[in-house]
Amino acid sequence: MATPTPHRHLTDRDSEILLALDRCPLTVLQLLKLSRTFAGQPFTSLCSVQNRLQKLRDAGWVRRWPYATAGRGGSPDYYKITLVGFHLLYGESAVPPSKRRFAGVPIANHHHTHSLAEFIVHTITAAHRRGTRMAHFCRENTLRLRVGDETFSPDSAFELHTPAGLQLNFLVELDNGTRLRPLSSGSP
Repeated sequence: MATPTPHRHLTDRDSEILLALDRCPLTVLQLLKLSRTFAGQPFTSLCSVQNRLQKLRDAGWVRRWPYATAGRGGSPDYYKITLVGFHLLYGESAVPPSKRRFAGVPIANHHHTHSLAEFIVHTITAAHRRGTRMAHFCRENTLRLRVGDETFSPDSAFELHTPAGLQLNFLVELDNGTRLRPLSSGSP
């Protein structure tokens, strides 16, 4: 791991990258796509994203791991925010969600994590093209919903706010491992 550079300047684009990586781990390609929604200039190439991420890694603000996925051209790397990056975004007194938040993704979860990131990036960019913005994003397993005697933690949750003033609420669950039963008076 690189030694953090104490005098690196946090740019607006860096803040947007860190906020994106705080939502979910992202690959270089996913971050390139997502940069179309940044308030400033989007990235123009994979190389420019890689160069910026290298600077953020050198500063100790993000870390990189390889995905254990099969695909053409090898497995992509994914990036996550570090504790230092978290404190840059939210202040030194901000309490981190968990130690696990800053660790690598367990190999058994790589496909799910990558698929969730693909969904999130696609949703944000598609909404942005329509002038709709995402708000109140909840990361995976951070929202707990009680339904009767059971607790449900979706993969993510967020609001979309349309230009017409509509607020649309979403819960996202990508896998088949979560069991949801319809509530009815005749069910046991």
